[in-house]
Amino acid sequence: MTCSIHIQPLPGETVYSLVSRYHLLSGNANESASYSALYSSNRARINAYLPSQLQRTGYYFGLAPEALLWNHTLYPLFASFIAPRRAQELKRAMFLNFGSHVGEKAGLPQSKLKFTTGHKHCPMCLTEDLKQIGVGYFRNCHQLPGVNSCPTHASQLFCTAISDFSLDRSLVLPRSDMSPLPADKASVNLSRFGASVIQQLQIRQEFPDYRRAYRIQLNKKGLLTKNRNVRIRRVIPALKTHWSALEKIYTNQFECPDQLLTFEFVGPLLRAKTHYPTHPIKHLLFAEWLFDGDANLFWDADEEEQLILPGFGVPTVGNSRTNRDDFFSNRETRRRSIRDYMDGHPFAIRKDIKAARNADFFWLYHNDRDWLEQQLPSPMPPHRPEMNWHAVDDEMCKMVHEQTLQLSEPISVSELDIMLGGHRWLTKFLENLPRTRNLIRDQLAKGIIKKVG
Repeated sequence: MTCSIHIQPLPGETVYSLVSRYHLLSGNANESASYSALYSSNRARINAYLPSQLQRTGYYFGLAPEALLWNHTLYPLFASFIAPRRAQELKRAMFLNFGSHVGEKAGLPQSKLKFTTGHKHCPMCLTEDLKQIGVGYFRNCHQLPGVNSCPTHASQLFCTAISDFSLDRSLVLPRSDMSPLPADKASVNLSRFGASVIQQLQIRQEFPDYRRAYRIQLNKKGLLTKNRNVRIRRVIPALKTHWSALEKIYTNQFECPDQLLTFEFVGPLLRAKTHYPTHPIKHLLFAEWLFDGDANLFWDADEEEQLILPGFGVPTVGNSRTNRDDFFSNRETRRRSIRDYMDGHPFAIRKDIKAARNADFFWLYHNDRDWLEQQLPSPMPPHRPEMNWHAVDDEMCKMVHEQTLQLSEPISVSELDIMLGGHRWLTKFLENLPRTRNLIRDQLAKGIIKKVG
């Protein structure tokens, strides 16, 4: 079923705002009726920046889900800083009815950063919208986690909280009774840089090679040593000074935890061997300072400089072109080794590949991890082997009998368990050992083993 009302998303509008406008125009008695029409369920939550069920939403409103994904969510930003395989999983989770999986695929639980939940808007943007188009709406660029100012009007954003103790599943549009308040300059700079990055992503439709862009700019600013290590002791103080005004803002508004502004994440963010995907706000804080607010530098790094850039396994001594060629030749040889093994062993798991091609595996892991992750089979969940309780029971019964024959005075079951190795067979798992349990009961009755407590 498709929507009988002709409604199109406004420029930069969030999916939640689009559905809220539909609800108000539809004349449905309540939100449950609108949710039922859209999602065949009378209960739903629509995330402010990573909504799910985009295929259903697109079909209902006659819109391309891919356009919704790139132009009306923060998927491009989050996908830029995670592995390509994880980005595809995030995209699938947002397209299909896997709302509970979206945050996991985006790495939100791992980031351990808690931001205000809800939908943010700028009062000045709202006033202009009401005058020009007759309706106010939530903008995508305002929903950046950790950002609390409007990039256009430099005013503070107001949040319409959505939680079990607030609106929960309600469908509303921005409140018009808020008076604009000026935002701090540092907050505005962060907001404008984030909005610029999102705009560039939507225009280019490609993710940046941010690690190389960082290295190139660090090198230009003299923040790499002769061995091409990052001068962290210079980087972190400079970041703290640059963003010092944010500390008071975040503390007052509970928008960001203190751990963010210590910038302890910068080291793992930059080092090739310890690099891991992390929350976009960390990249925005670092990149705005490094790029002097120019989001184009994520993509506009010099091509030749990228090819010979040190820090990713490319040698830096001697002839740079020869060393560069050696690096890429070495990489291709190791890639071929992994591919050949996987072609000959189609059912091999990661552990098998690692054991068979150990040197190649770890070289690629440190120097070409994105490619390696794309080739490897999905990680297997850990499988705990089934315990043969019958065999354990026979062995423990024999050991208990032999040990108690040597006792000169009664001991407790816990003490006996320690004497037999401290595996907790006689305390935690005794119900799985019927013969041993009966033997212990007999010895308790005879006083050979004492009861404690």
